[in-house]
Amino acid sequence: MTIAQVMKIKNFFHFIASRFCIISIPMMATIVFYGVIMRYIFKSAPFWAEEVSRYLLVWTSFLGASIAFENRENIGVEFFTNKLPIKARKKLIIIMDMLSLVFFLFVIFYGMKFALQGWKVVSPATGIKMFFPYLGIPMGSLFCFVQSLFNLIQNFYNK
Repeated sequence: MTIAQVMKIKNFFHFIASRFCIISIPMMATIVFYGVIMRYIFKSAPFWAEEVSRYLLVWTSFLGASIAFENRENIGVEFFTNKLPIKARKKLIIIMDMLSLVFFLFVIFYGMKFALQGWKVVSPATGIKMFFPYLGIPMGSLFCFVQSLFNLIQNFYNK
């Protein structure tokens, strides 16, 4: 696999995650605004608004994290690594990418087990199976895993 093919796959994952976030954030804002207006002005709160916005928030947070991983936008890590010499910084970044991969595999595995348990549970307000909201955790972690993997590949390629 060439670096150009790797970048195409990485860009595809970025495209999906960013488009989801671009759509879901205004949706969440609209739903919450609608819920507030209905509750405080019309005294008739929609039963589904809080639940749907919460589920969108989970999905958006995890998919948005993959965008941050792709761009290496972790402030605490950058603050620490920028103080190191370049050679040590590159080694530490590779180690952190490997640890991230292990962590995300763990979250994907146990997140999927958790999501599958949600297949038997129905959401009280919307009536959907909780599998779908819970699936945001392993899916977002999968996107983070892919971005971390491609960052690791890039680090080895750019040596």
